[in-house]
Amino acid sequence: ISETLYRCPPARTKNVSVIGSGGGHSILATDALEQQGLAVPPYSEPIHQYMASQLSPWAPSGNPVDMAGAFKRDLDLYPTM
Repeated sequence: ISETLYRCPPARTKNVSVIGSGGGHSILATDALEQQGLAVPPYSEPIHQYMASQLSPWAPSGNPVDMAGAFKRDLDLYPTM
């Protein structure tokens, strides 16, 4: 987390995207973010379609994203999402 905060510029919005390797911790992260006043809004249709094209057909591609193990077959998936 420290490395991410160091490398990323300050946020300009309260909207957050959550991308995780599993559903449970993605939902916990979403709940914690919302408790702190941030929003985890639905994706626009083009972004939703892109996410769906990168994931397995059964993987949730809304916000939060559950990669459902897709990163195991392509380690470069995280930075491209």
